[in-house]
Amino acid sequence: DLLRGTSPMPDAGPSHTIEAGLRAVARRHADALGIAMPGIRVVRTTTPVLLCEGARRPVLVVSPATLGRLQGAELDVAVAHELAHAAHRDPALGYLLIAVRAILFFNPAAQWTARALVDDIERRADQVAVGLTGDAAALIRVMTILFDSGHPPPVDGDASFERVFWRIRKQGVERRCERLEQSGVVAPLDRAPTLMAMAAIGVLALVFFVV
Repeated sequence: DLLRGTSPMPDAGPSHTIEAGLRAVARRHADALGIAMPGIRVVRTTTPVLLCEGARRPVLVVSPATLGRLQGAELDVAVAHELAHAAHRDPALGYLLIAVRAILFFNPAAQWTARALVDDIERRADQVAVGLTGDAAALIRVMTILFDSGHPPPVDGDASFERVFWRIRKQGVERRCERLEQSGVVAPLDRAPTLMAMAAIGVLALVFFVV
């Protein structure tokens, strides 16, 4: 977003009408996950937005355009996915990975490891969401709807890195959908410890050779 020059999303106000409908869904999943009810921030944008932010106090960020596209089972599983991020403190880990990728921008191994960790974080949230709702098909629809609505294909005039980012994001969504279509569930994560160890070794090796 920094590279693209995206401006911060303005708040729509704390008493926006869509907040009431979300609160019941979010509270039910928060209780099931054993976490505190997160705050809800409504942003004023025409782009569908649904994400979890905040390292210390997770906040569910949503735009009115999201509720215009997601209803019923789709909204239910989408909120469950985002609260899974809150339960595992994934926003804090995401900020750490951004810092590592910025510092080690010249290291392809570090970039690949960080990207693989992000993929595992999303797989874990998918696993939790399907476990809470039992509806893998709804999660596939959510990922397809939100990606197609929020990430239109780049046009010829866009910068090359914009096209690369779009392709990487699209491939990531397609991989997640394929996993769910093949089994209807998300396989347990088994790569995260290995990837963390690889990242630590890479950082230590860099420090060793530089110092």
